[in-house]
Amino acid sequence: MAIQALTQLAETILDVVDWGIGIVTALLVWEILAAIFNSSKKGVEASKIMELERSPVLKWLGLSKEGKRLKRTKAVNTYLANETEEKRLENCVSEVEIQIERLEGWDTNKEIPNHTDLANFRQKADQAQKAIIGARKYFKVLKRDEWRSNSGLDKMLKDMEDQDAKVNKIKALENNIMKLHKETSDEVKKAEAHFKTILQSDAWKAMMKLKKSNFTAADKFNINPPSGRTPNNRFNRTHLAALITGFGNDLLMLKGAFKKQTKAKQEVQGLMAETREFYK
Repeated sequence: MAIQALTQLAETILDVVDWGIGIVTALLVWEILAAIFNSSKKGVEASKIMELERSPVLKWLGLSKEGKRLKRTKAVNTYLANETEEKRLENCVSEVEIQIERLEGWDTNKEIPNHTDLANFRQKADQAQKAIIGARKYFKVLKRDEWRSNSGLDKMLKDMEDQDAKVNKIKALENNIMKLHKETSDEVKKAEAHFKTILQSDAWKAMMKLKKSNFTAADKFNINPPSGRTPNNRFNRTHLAALITGFGNDLLMLKGAFKKQTKAKQEVQGLMAETREFYK
């Protein structure tokens, strides 16, 4: 019974889809016939073109100039609203900021509050590194054709190039956008390399050597100066300061990348302004 019901539902959906396509086709044929029969004998061609350009059906289908303009605007606005590139970088920045806040909390209290907090710090560091690696890979393969497709500008820019409409100015803007993508990629690559140096540092190694047995009965680890009874290779305040500085420098690189991507978004908006007249 359930299979039969699903089969009937599928057939009904297909019937509705076919019905919808039929209506659109009928409306389109009607628009064309109306444009022809409403034209006067003199200037028939011009009249047909004007009538078809005003057609709400062609506009809805994105076939008239106005329809193409609205379709292009919607595609680009969706791209800008999604902020794909910016969100990747925002995630990287957020992950590293979380690390710095935790380290600064340890520095203020001169202790790690419990072993769970230490475990969370290590886990978050892994997440931060994966976010940075993901961003680096994304920007590395972000080529011109892929960006055009992602932003919804591929067909529009191709049309403009074919018609020689503001081609040089449009290409200059697009080249600048791609240049900013490249600079963003370089900044993220530097941030990834710097992050690796943090994970290879003596400070990080000292922190990774901490075990549950190093914590007090109250589940705290006191972060002491590198002197007195505390061995120099035991995680200490010098190590902590080095980690704060290291993650801070990485954060600056990632914020620099984010700033370049924000500039790229502004360039996309400028590109839209230059192409606004194209479909009128």
